[in-house]
Amino acid sequence: RNWATLNDYAWVLLKAERFQDAAEVTARGLTDFPDNPWLLNSHAIALYELHQYEDALTYAQKASIAVAKVRETEWLHAYPGNDPKIGSQGLAVFKKAVADNMHTIELVIASSTVQ
Repeated sequence: RNWATLNDYAWVLLKAERFQDAAEVTARGLTDFPDNPWLLNSHAIALYELHQYEDALTYAQKASIAVAKVRETEWLHAYPGNDPKIGSQGLAVFKKAVADNMHTIELVIASSTVQ
């Protein structure tokens, strides 16, 4: 029941190209933490890799809304090993990653509707 542990595990599964397993882990985490931007983003990535683009976009959009509410203190709490001086930079990178993921999914959907 620790969202960070579930998200880290999902990340390992994504890197191992075990996309279905990652989707299941993040879905389980989202049951307890439905507005968690890290889980939402990882779930969107897993669904994207499974070619479930519309669902991936839905979760990427939810991640975008959720990450907009994250404050530097929350980011630092999620990454306790990082230097507090880079908190604002780390949060900015996270927000950009979420935006980039959403944009990638939108491009795939747009290109599939054009064909």
